[in-house]
Amino acid sequence: MNCPAHQQGVQVATKKLKPVLIPVNEIASTGYPLTDYADMAKVQRMQAAIRDGDKMKPVRVSELTPANRDLYGVIDPKKKWYLNNGHHRLAAQALEGVKKVRAVPYLRSKRI
Repeated sequence: MNCPAHQQGVQVATKKLKPVLIPVNEIASTGYPLTDYADMAKVQRMQAAIRDGDKMKPVRVSELTPANRDLYGVIDPKKKWYLNNGHHRLAAQALEGVKKVRAVPYLRSKRI
């Protein structure tokens, strides 16, 4: 269910966040191979755009902590980030040999 007010709120909140460069090999994704659920034609179009010099929108990641590694099912200690949004973009960039991708990390909430 898409709520326009929610989408606008997300856009306003994320506009303030600056993308950072994160090594592709430090990002954990879902446990399923991308080919099982992805639109591979979409990935191929993105690959062509990368070859044409187009800049990809940043992916969204969460920092992996000891507390949330179990939640996400990530056991590889080399993975420092979990991919929340941008699976097709990450796949296209990885297939094109991009070593670092632009990413916007979700901020960890602080408990009071």
